[in-house]
Amino acid sequence: MGLRIAKSVLERTSPFASKLIELERRACEALGARESLRLATALYDPADDSLHTFSDSGDGAAEFTHYSAHLAEIPSLAFAREVDAVRVVDDLKIFEASRHKHTLRLLALGFRSSYARAVHYGSRLIGIVFLNSRETGFFNTARVAAVAPFVQMTALHLALELSYYQTFSAAITSAQAISAYRDTDTADHLTRMSHFSALIADALAGEFSLSDDFVAKLFQFAPMHDIGKVGVPDSILLKPGKLTPAEFEAMKAHVRLGEEMVDKIVDSLNIGDLPGLSILRNIVACHHERMDGSGYPRGISGTDIPIEAQILAVADVFDALTSRRPYKEPWPVEQAIDELRKMAPSKLNPACVEALARSQTKTLEILDKFKDGVAH
Repeated sequence: MGLRIAKSVLERTSPFASKLIELERRACEALGARESLRLATALYDPADDSLHTFSDSGDGAAEFTHYSAHLAEIPSLAFAREVDAVRVVDDLKIFEASRHKHTLRLLALGFRSSYARAVHYGSRLIGIVFLNSRETGFFNTARVAAVAPFVQMTALHLALELSYYQTFSAAITSAQAISAYRDTDTADHLTRMSHFSALIADALAGEFSLSDDFVAKLFQFAPMHDIGKVGVPDSILLKPGKLTPAEFEAMKAHVRLGEEMVDKIVDSLNIGDLPGLSILRNIVACHHERMDGSGYPRGISGTDIPIEAQILAVADVFDALTSRRPYKEPWPVEQAIDELRKMAPSKLNPACVEALARSQTKTLEILDKFKDGVAH
C-alpha cells in the first residue's frame, strides 16, 4: 500500500456523514415530519469531561462546527452518564434563561424540541445522538418509538467507527511505547503537539474548510508523526550533539520507516478503507516538508504539502522552542512566536503561525497543563 498524499481537505468525504444524512432522511419519512429534522452526534472526551461536535446533518450545521462544552456545565445533559438513557424536551425555551450558547443557537435557527440518546461502549460514555425539530412537543410517545430504530442505527455507526480507530490507535500506541524507551520526546511533548495542532486547525477551520472530523483525527494522529524513529540507531537518535551529514541522512530515514510501519499495521488489521487514514499518512510522510521545497523527503512545496502536515510542522517547531532540551533552555512564548514568524513564509505556513499567535491564552493553558520545564 503506497503513500497517498491528499492535496486538499475538500477532496475528503466522510462515509459516516453520508450515512447520517441518509438516516435523517429516513427518519423524516418515518415520522411524517413536515420540515427536515436535525440529526447530529457529539463525542465525549473523558479526559476533560467534554463533548465535541462530530457530525451534523441539519440546517445551519455550520453553526455547530468546532463546538465543544464541558458536560458538567450542562445540567440538561446529565442523563447521558446513564447507559442507553434518553431525554426528550418538548420546548427548548425552558433552557433559554441559562444563556447556554448551544441552546441559543438552536433556538435562533428555529429548533424547539429535542430528543437525545446517550451512546455507550459497554459502560463507557462515548457520545450523544441528537434529533431536533422546529415543532414544540414533536417527540411524543409514538414518535419516540418510531424514531428509536434510526437513532439506534446512528449510535451503532458511531460506536463502530470509533472502535476501528481505537483498535488502530492501540496498535500505533504500542509501537509508540516501544520508541518512547529510546526517544527523548516525553509524553507531555506528544500531548502538547496534539493540542497545538488542534488549536491551529480550529482557528483555520473556516479559511481551509476543515471539518470537526478532520480536527478530531488530527488531534488523535499528531503524536504519531515521528513513529518511524523506532528504526533509527541509538547512536544517532540519542546523540546529544549536532549530527554529521551522514548521521542526518540516517535520521531522515525515519519518515520512510514511519510510512512503512503505518502501512504494515493497516494491512495487518485489514482497515485500509478506514476514513481519515490519509491524514495520518500525510502527517508521517510530510511533517518535515517546508513551504519553499527545502524540506524532506520529497522536497514538495506550498499547497502540495497537505494542510495537516503544514499545521503539525508549526506545532512541532513551537513546542521544540518552548520546551527544555539538553542543549537549550525553553523560550518564552512571545519569543517563540517571533521566531515562527521569521520562518514564515519560506519554511512555515504564515496562516498556521498567525492562528497559533492569535490563540496565546489557550497556548499558555496547554503549556501549563502539560509542562516539562516550560517558560512563561
